[in-house]
Amino acid sequence: MHTIESYKQFRGFVFDLDDTLLDNSGGPNGTPLHAVSKFAAFRSAALLFGIEALEYVTVEQERAAFRRASEHNLRGGLRSLFEEICPNITESEFDELYEYIKAQKKELHLGVMEEYVKPIKGAREIIRLLASRGYADRQAIASGAHRDEILLFLTLSKLDRYFTDKRIIGQEDVSLGKPSPEGMLMAAESMRRVPGDERPVLVFEDDPKGFEAARNADMWVVGLTTRYSEEEILKCATVPDLIVPDLATAIGVLGIRAGL
Repeated sequence: MHTIESYKQFRGFVFDLDDTLLDNSGGPNGTPLHAVSKFAAFRSAALLFGIEALEYVTVEQERAAFRRASEHNLRGGLRSLFEEICPNITESEFDELYEYIKAQKKELHLGVMEEYVKPIKGAREIIRLLASRGYADRQAIASGAHRDEILLFLTLSKLDRYFTDKRIIGQEDVSLGKPSPEGMLMAAESMRRVPGDERPVLVFEDDPKGFEAARNADMWVVGLTTRYSEEEILKCATVPDLIVPDLATAIGVLGIRAGL
């Protein structure tokens, strides 16, 4: 672990999307946004494929399966879930089901975002402040979300002018999801780098696989307790260099507002 004292220790910053910039808890009755579109896709798939157990999956059950998954993305979460509810499914059957659920969820999720999306506390401010402190072209996004979801969030949050297309790394841009460092490295490469500047890149993340991806890319990492508690994060295989409840807190700790 490293000691983080100031934003000036870093040459650039990488942000995850869900639960880091985007408040994923803001669905109806506090339902996570991804769960809204995912469970609608589950219900459709249950009828089409005749898998009754899929219709009765609970939010808690799906969340636990996602946390057990080797890759924290839709495919990894579904694979983990089906090991529990439908262990005899063949690989080809799973592939067909996954492609259907992925397409259905993708189609539905943009509408869910348009209705419920809101930024994490401090998300707008930290990006604007960093831009004003000389990091306008040294901020990037590396997320397992689809690119169109990232773009929609940035537009709705009025943050789109801070990120060029090159500095947005989405699911479609990588061959391997987190904990692979691929997306993080692409994000770092996309940012302007002053010759001779050997300072590390700082990553803002909420997910244990994201912590691992950052460390695998030889980057420093701030962990947000937006999805996992501090106690859970401290038990992770990769513990962040700094743990904060939200980006508003990070602004103060890193001295960004004061320019320290």
